[in-house]
Parts: sequence; C-alpha cells; structure tokens
Amino acid sequence: VTAALDQLDVLFRRWPSRVAPLAEIVPQVFAAVEPYQMLVARLDDNPPWRRGLISALASQPQSLAFLARLLTDLTAGSTPPAGSELNAVLSALLKEKRYDVAYQTFILTLTPEEQAVSGYIHNGRFQISPTGRPFDWQIRDHPGLTVSYPGVNGGREGGGLRVQFNNTPVRNLSLRQTLLLPSGGYAFEVTVSAQNASLPKGLLWRIACAGSNKVVAEAPVASGTYQAMATKLMLTVPDGECPLQTLFLTTKAIGENWNDRYSGVVIFDDFRATAVGS
Repeated sequence: VTAALDQLDVLFRRWPSRVAPLAEIVPQVFAAVEPYQMLVARLDDNPPWRRGLISALASQPQSLAFLARLLTDLTAGSTPPAGSELNAVLSALLKEKRYDVAYQTFILTLTPEEQAVSGYIHNGRFQISPTGRPFDWQIRDHPGLTVSYPGVNGGREGGGLRVQFNNTPVRNLSLRQTLLLPSGGYAFEVTVSAQNASLPKGLLWRIACAGSNKVVAEAPVASGTYQAMATKLMLTVPDGECPLQTLFLTTKAIGENWNDRYSGVVIFDDFRATAVGS
C-alpha cells in the first residue's frame, strides 16, 4: 500500500489531470485502517493534488461518506481542511439529502473557537466572522445595504449583526443560515436594536422548510429607534415533513420600487433556538 500511495503521489503531481479520473479508486484502495491512516498522513502534508482529489470525491455520491470521514480526521492535523474543501463536501451531502451526515461533518470539523459558539443556531451573537459554510451564516454582498459584525476582533461586547440600509429599495436579501432542527417545539429568540429604521415593505426573519419553503416561523422587525427589543416566538417543526430548515432575513417587497426606500440601521443579536417540551 505504501508503494501504491507513493505511485499515486508521483502520478498526481506530474499529471494533475489524472486526479479526477482516478479519484473513484481511492476509497477502495485505502478502505482498511492502516492504508487509510497512511492516506490521512499524506494529505496532512498538503500535497498539491489534495484539493483536486477532494473536489473529485465530492462529485461522486458513493464517495461522500469516505470523504466526510477524511476531512473530519484531517481537522486534528497540521493542515486542517480549508473552507473551500469543507464547502465542497457539505454542499454535496446536502444535495444528496444526507442531512445528518452533513451536519455531523460540520460539527466535527469546527475549530475550538467555532465550537464555543455552536448551537441550534450557530454563532448566534456573531462573535466570530461567518465562514459562509452550510450550517454557518451565509451572507453575501447585497446592493442597498452594508453588513458588519461589531463584536468581531475585539469589538463591542455582545457582538451582533449590523445592517445599514442605504436609502434604496431592498428585496431578496442574502442573509441566511441552514438549520437541522429535529421535529418538535422550539422557542426562537432574537434581540433587535434600531436607529431611525425606515422599512416601508417590512423586514422579517423567517424559518422555512428547505425545499418546500413551508414557513414554520416569522418574526417581524419594527421600524423606528429602540434599544435591545427582545423578540420571542414559538414554532413547531413538523415530524417527517421538514428535515432541513433555513433561517433567513427577507422583506415583503415584490419588486424594486424607489418609493419604498429602506434607510437607517438595524442590529440583530443573540439568536437562539431552544427545544421546549411537548
């Protein structure tokens, strides 16, 4: 097996185009404990073909369990998985609807800093910068608003997500987190502060079933100026109908009407989802 690994190493270094066609044999050749540990050690050296192999394995549904285990074991090494490598396997697992394996892989590949802010809602106080991975906050640049995280890197105590609206229409916001809430009842909480917030077509957090878009909770955000307003609502995740959920910020705007311009600042802090008894 050592010779086979050395041969693959040389082959992949000299001819990177061979990585994808040969990737499917890797889980078979290195399935046993000792060969597998040798492969982990070689990948921990971060050879130039590592990213290509991970990408190729992520495109093969039959290899996803092997790849998830591989990235989990690399987490404790000297070169833990890069964000792009984790994104590849998590996105592939979600595409195959292997939600439990995806979430387990997410949890087992967290850094100690990330583990400290984990929960049903990950990094609910925005104490560290979002990674953009599934099950973490996924926040993209959006015209008409500016997003920042006041509590990151020694900022103000408590953290939070600061959204500044820049006097333009707003719709289809790109602020979300994928959740894996088991069926049952939950209390959803968030603390909101606002400074001269004008929200002509509303602003609200929704929790919806991924895929069907069935809404299971909706928390409106008030306009105006106020400090640390607590919002709490009860929700039920239906049994068997909603295995994966999405928490996202949205408006009720259908189109972009310049008569409906959003302005001011809203700060969201202390997101929580807590299981409640039946």
